[in-house]
Amino acid sequence: MDYHHDEGIWSKYSRSKAGNVLHAVEYARRAGSKRIIGMSLNPGNFVTNLQQSMPQLQLAMFKLISHPPNNGVYTELFAGLHPSIMEENNGGWVAPFGKLEPVRKDLLDISLCRKYWEWCETQVTPYM
Repeated sequence: MDYHHDEGIWSKYSRSKAGNVLHAVEYARRAGSKRIIGMSLNPGNFVTNLQQSMPQLQLAMFKLISHPPNNGVYTELFAGLHPSIMEENNGGWVAPFGKLEPVRKDLLDISLCRKYWEWCETQVTPYM
């Protein structure tokens, strides 16, 4: 991921979502022995002020697949509090609105997860 190379907003957004999954998988590997469960969450699509600069046609289409913002907390509450979340879900993915989904196989690659984690550490180190 190189934010100095402009590949378009949606490509960057998609890469950031994949990165979120890679982080969850790697965090699960690193913290799993401490019985800490790390998961990647997709809260869903919500109409908020984040879409204020979207072109009108795109916004109209987005509204068709979106939900009110007050529904946005359900996924996080499920992941943090639901008794069905167990150690075997560590590194997993929670979809809207509290549905456990399998992680894509290509995002479970231990080497890729480790490299991405280390790359992220390199990126933030100058700011710490």
